[in-house]
Amino acid sequence: IRISYEIHTYSLGAKLELLRRYLEDQRCGGKRFAPADSQQKQFNFPFDDTGLINGSYKRRYLKYQISTRHIFMFQLKFFDINHLIVFFIPALLFTVVNCNEPPKELATFDSAASDPKAIAIAEEVIEASGGLENWHKTRYVAWRWLDKRLNVWDKWTGDIRVASKISIVIMNLNTRKGIAWKTGTEITDADELQRALDYGYETWMNDSYWVFMPFKLKDPGVILKYLGEGEIEGRPVDILSVTFKNVGKTPENKYDIYVDKESKLLVWWDYYMDATDEQPRFKMPWKNYQKYGDIWLSDDRGLRKHTDLGVFEELPASVFESFERVDLTKLIEQQAL
Repeated sequence: IRISYEIHTYSLGAKLELLRRYLEDQRCGGKRFAPADSQQKQFNFPFDDTGLINGSYKRRYLKYQISTRHIFMFQLKFFDINHLIVFFIPALLFTVVNCNEPPKELATFDSAASDPKAIAIAEEVIEASGGLENWHKTRYVAWRWLDKRLNVWDKWTGDIRVASKISIVIMNLNTRKGIAWKTGTEITDADELQRALDYGYETWMNDSYWVFMPFKLKDPGVILKYLGEGEIEGRPVDILSVTFKNVGKTPENKYDIYVDKESKLLVWWDYYMDATDEQPRFKMPWKNYQKYGDIWLSDDRGLRKHTDLGVFEELPASVFESFERVDLTKLIEQQAL
């Protein structure tokens, strides 16, 4: 493992946090954090000059990359023998990781690129939907996107299962590795498997946004702008634009979202394939909010609905290992008992 740094000053606290993150990732099978690409992982931390996490406006962002292709080595210009004694050994002794708890969030939302009013409304949407704490505590979610594709997601490890009528992809979002079947046969050809994994990842990105967008309004790379007031089905709403900067597979997309002034819930969205388009590609409601575990989710998109929507505390290991059919309806019924 080679760890490289991209800032000019490094406090002991910053170094300790770096190693703690690395150890956490390794102890949990390399599944804790998403890679910047297929070979590297990039983490962002807000630090002040003393290395302590700082909530003030003036922050330094400490970035480092971990590449699994290299031997575990710290660049010597940053570490002398004293650092190894007071930094490396305490980190090994005191880094205690519970892989059955949600990982800490790393990258942060850049508020400087968004309108303060839009940010405030987005925060109200998140709270009305259950709040980020409950969202992060929610481990397993499952849904059938518009009653077509089955998605099952372990939010803590990044394991997913994406199944259509003819194919199944089981993979990890962070390692981007997995297995796939097509028409009942496991895919063993390396190129074909990679195409299947790419399909699974991109499908999950699309399908999850259709269900969990309210919790992703302050994700890194999201830019929020306040567009004004309006009405949806006779109810007053605030309108926000949601665009993206250097994030996701389709950063050119744009959404206009409509937030009910009373409930603070997202009740409508307009989708633009390109942020410069004058007219949306489609418009859809977000209806029928129900409580699932500790969060509120909407399954109704007007002409079509997401089905088999559920939140689980536990799921059989076979969901992320086996080609065998997953009966979500049965799992939902069992959890309700």
